[in-house]
Amino acid sequence: LQEFASVISRDSQMEKLAQEVLERIASSLVRTGYTPQQLFDRLDKDRNGALSRLELEEVIMSLQPDLTPSEREAVFRKLDMDNSGVVDLNEFHAAVQAVNAAPLVALEEKIRQLQLTFSDNGYGQYESFQAFDQNKDGTLSKEEWQAAVAALLPGLHSVDADAVFVRFDASGDGFLNLAEFTSFFQAVNAAPTKALEETIRLLQRSFSDNG
Repeated sequence: LQEFASVISRDSQMEKLAQEVLERIASSLVRTGYTPQQLFDRLDKDRNGALSRLELEEVIMSLQPDLTPSEREAVFRKLDMDNSGVVDLNEFHAAVQAVNAAPLVALEEKIRQLQLTFSDNGYGQYESFQAFDQNKDGTLSKEEWQAAVAALLPGLHSVDADAVFVRFDASGDGFLNLAEFTSFFQAVNAAPTKALEETIRLLQRSFSDNG
C-alpha cells in the first residue's frame, strides 16, 4: 500500500511539473504575441503536421534544461493526448489554450516583484525563511507568509500574496517548507522564460528570412 501511495505521489508530481511547463509556454506566447500555431509551425521542422519528441525538446529544454528524461516524457504525454507518439496541431493548441496565461503572466510579475523586494532588503533564502517562520516550527503558514509580504511589500494585495503562496505550496498542505520556499526564489527564473521567448523570435526570424 505504501509503495502504491508512493507511485501515486510521484505521478502527481510529474503531472504538476508538466502543467507548469505548459503554463510557461503559454505565458511566453502571451509576452511575445505569437499564437500556438505559429510556434507549432516553427517547431515542426519536417513539416509533417506533427511534433516528435525531438522537435518538442527545443521548447521543453529551453524552459527547464535540468529536466530528467522521465520528466520530459511526462511533458510529452501531457501534450500527446491520444497517445499516438506525436503531437498534432489540435493537441498542441488545445493544451496551450487550456492554460489561462494572462493571469499567470501577472502572477509571475508579482513573484518577481517579491523576489526583488526580498533581495533589496538583504534577505537570502534561508535567512528569509527563518525570519518569517515566527513560531519556529520549520514551516510557513499562510498567516506567516501574509505577514511577511505585508511588511515587505505593503502595496501587494493579500489576494495576490495568497496566489503566490498557493503557487509554491507543492504538497498542497497549506504550509511552505524550506524546499518549497526555496523554489520561490528559483522556479520563476526569468532566464528560462526569456530563453523560450528568444527561441520563438529566432524561429520567427528564420521563417521570415526563408520567405
